[in-house]
Amino acid sequence: FENDLGERGFHIVKNTKSNYNWTIYSMASLLNMSYNENLGGNIVNNEDMFLCADRIETNIVSKFFKQIGYQIYNYSFFDLADNPKPVTPVFLPKRKALITAQTFTNRANKALWFNFASQEKIQNILNHNLYNNMKIDSLLRENVKKKDTVPKFIYTHFLMPHYPYYFDSSGKRTKPQGMMDENKVDKKAYIEYLVYSNKKLLELADYIKTNSTHPPIIILMSDHGFRQFESSENVDSLYQFMNINAVFMPDGNYSGFYDGMSNVNQFRVILNSQFGQKLPILKDSTSFLRE
Repeated sequence: FENDLGERGFHIVKNTKSNYNWTIYSMASLLNMSYNENLGGNIVNNEDMFLCADRIETNIVSKFFKQIGYQIYNYSFFDLADNPKPVTPVFLPKRKALITAQTFTNRANKALWFNFASQEKIQNILNHNLYNNMKIDSLLRENVKKKDTVPKFIYTHFLMPHYPYYFDSSGKRTKPQGMMDENKVDKKAYIEYLVYSNKKLLELADYIKTNSTHPPIIILMSDHGFRQFESSENVDSLYQFMNINAVFMPDGNYSGFYDGMSNVNQFRVILNSQFGQKLPILKDSTSFLRE
């Protein structure tokens, strides 16, 4: 996959890592070019997730591009200022859930509903992330084909190759029983879906380069590493931070990127090299979060 990206002119940052092993924490840090402050500790909790969601909504990177005349487009499952999310996430609790999540009725419903739900409803829930990915892909492609005169910053976020593993490497759909929770640690299914995801991302990169009005900057990166181990007791936590960071610059200037760079410095480097900024590079570090 990295070789295929290299043939397309992408620069692969070596030994890159995320700063957090949890999506919403990582994206809040990435889009604000800083570490998350005032968190309640290293246990994932609703209060911290809402704090990170607020940081994403008011993020500095979007503000910068808006100030220099860019149109902001949001094809993710987080809200941006004046750009609400186009899809509904399944992992971020609503704010009222802080009150209701621990009630007996809520706990019982969460534990028992699956036994009584219709097959159609079960299928819709299992396919929720797939529907989101399809809609986001469609919105992005429609936008890329528009011949706009105003420059644009597009934030696109796919849940791929995130569980459930919807396809094998050839694009054949996974059967419903293969998308249950116990299949999260199915190594073969994950690798099959990973291969499929890589193919789709390469196709999308080609589409963006071919259909853009002007040569685009393309950033292809993951928010964290792999977490779906059968048991994490004897697994180095480093794997949860090992991500991919591939960047395409029309001018070929990759001088600011360095071996071992983490997500927090991604836009610091890009704004310095491409937009004339002089932002200092932060010390690269990681914060391990537990459920």
